[in-house]
Amino acid sequence: ADAHGAQGEVEEEVRAYEEARRILELTGTLETKDGALVLTNLGLAHGKNGNPKAELEVFELAKKVREKTGTAQTAEGKKLAATIHLLKMNAKKAAAKAKA
Repeated sequence: ADAHGAQGEVEEEVRAYEEARRILELTGTLETKDGALVLTNLGLAHGKNGNPKAELEVFELAKKVREKTGTAQTAEGKKLAATIHLLKMNAKKAAAKAKA
């Protein structure tokens, strides 16, 4: 696949997870383990799409859902927390580099 095709697939992935998120919000089921999974996948799609700010925002929301559902200490919850930490560290490095 060429780069444009791959980019289109990633954009479609973001749209699909955004739609899933919207449905979960409408049905009042976003704050569930499944909701956390959809949010995590949406964050990953934003990351693949080159949007680290949106990626971090959605991951933070997924973390809050995991905390509310008691799933923050699962393997998925711990991986999410580690990924958030890494994204924040990368953002700080990028900000410091921009100031230099």
